[in-house]
Amino acid sequence: MDHKTQVATILVSIGQDFTKLGQLLSKKIDRDVILSQDAYQQAYRKKSIKRDANAPKKNVTSYLHYSNMHRDRLVKAHPDLPQTEIARLLGTEWRALTPEEKQVYVKMAVDDKARFDKEMRSYEDGITAPSKRAPATPTSPETPAVDIHPKKKAKKSKH
Repeated sequence: MDHKTQVATILVSIGQDFTKLGQLLSKKIDRDVILSQDAYQQAYRKKSIKRDANAPKKNVTSYLHYSNMHRDRLVKAHPDLPQTEIARLLGTEWRALTPEEKQVYVKMAVDDKARFDKEMRSYEDGITAPSKRAPATPTSPETPAVDIHPKKKAKKSKH
């Protein structure tokens, strides 16, 4: 077989392989067959954000203050409605309020935001204070000083 015939045979084989691959990709393949259930879940699972238990609670909006105060009334008035419908009724009531009626809840939200900001500042001061200190000096000549905050390398300009 000459060189051109060998190349042609190889190219035909590659073309057939690509055709098979395209057919496999176009079919809906059960993901459990390709990957085990655990591997699939690890590959596509959303990364959960671990929050600090000591962090202050987030501030509540004026609408949520209104909802928390009026939810029980609506649940008692409509015990057969699901929570989604109760939420819809709360939203309808909230939109029907005048700005003067909403002002009570807006004031509560502003106060809660001030509380959150104050707690957050003290929380951040507690977290960041130790890292602002200078690194400890070595106690013996054998212990080398380690830079715990290495400086980033400067990016080269594209000029």
